Amino acid sequence: MNSRSQIAFKEISSEPSRHFVLIAMDSIVYKYDLVTKNLLFQFKTVASQAMLLYDKDDKLLCASDKVIRLWDFWDQKEQAPELITSVESVLTIEKVFVNKNSKSQKGDKLLVVIVNKNEYALYRGRMDFVRKSNTESYDNQIITCVEFDDESTCFWLATDGGLLIKINAETGEEIGEPFRVATTVDAPIT
Repeated sequence: MNSRSQIAFKEISSEPSRHFVLIAMDSIVYKYDLVTKNLLFQFKTVASQAMLLYDKDDKLLCASDKVIRLWDFWDQKEQAPELITSVESVLTIEKVFVNKNSKSQKGDKLLVVIVNKNEYALYRGRMDFVRKSNTESYDNQIITCVEFDDESTCFWLATDGGLLIKINAETGEEIGEPFRVATTVDAPIT
């Protein structure tokens, strides 16, 4: 850490029994206890594009602009997590979305969607690549958000042009026609 260090990302545990925060800064992730305010441990990993907790805050995804790493925290131990996998993304990473609130996120049900402007890539499980696609057929609209259904059977891509595009989580293919929503409060829904 130096005088120019800035926090890149922070993640606070959402589980009631856990009281911690993770802070990513200068290619190091720090874990602090929120009750005692003590540093529990730190470890090196690049999290320049994303840092997301998932699987009941037991696992962590960290992403640089090209590499995604999945980490698993040790049960009942306050020490640096174990690296599960590290993969190079098929896209330059701008945003990362994980089905962290799904009822079925363990094992093969873990879904990760990487977004870069109008392109997206779907990964499942231990970052097994499923499909890469884009919004070319929709005037290259920029993907602004990704939301998953409760059972992780599909997800929706939201675009800056007001489209919701439903995607099958198994195949990565579109399901049906996109739904157009209003892009502003005053715009009509079509």
